[in-house]
Amino acid sequence: EIASCLVGSEMCIRDRSINSSGYASCDGTCTVASGYEAEATLELQQKDGSTWKTIKEWSDSGDVIRFNKAQFVARGYDYRLKLTTEVYDANGKFVEDDVTYSGVESH
Repeated sequence: EIASCLVGSEMCIRDRSINSSGYASCDGTCTVASGYEAEATLELQQKDGSTWKTIKEWSDSGDVIRFNKAQFVARGYDYRLKLTTEVYDANGKFVEDDVTYSGVESH
């Protein structure tokens, strides 16, 4: 496997007592082997009934990609992170892709 990706290891959703809002810290990392490059998208998803909906996303590219983002979230829902990665060789040819999910956090 060319890409090594980790998502949600530092994900937390916590209350802010001042305005009772939820603050989600969203983290994802992807490192690819030398000579390759990745395009990665980190999505913060909210569960609505039985469906997961993306409420915020961030994208980046490179051989080492680190996301450290934040987003306020609504009460009464479950949340998770989804990290999607596509890997390309030095000629720009697609090599592999991967989808990784964090655990679920409730707010």
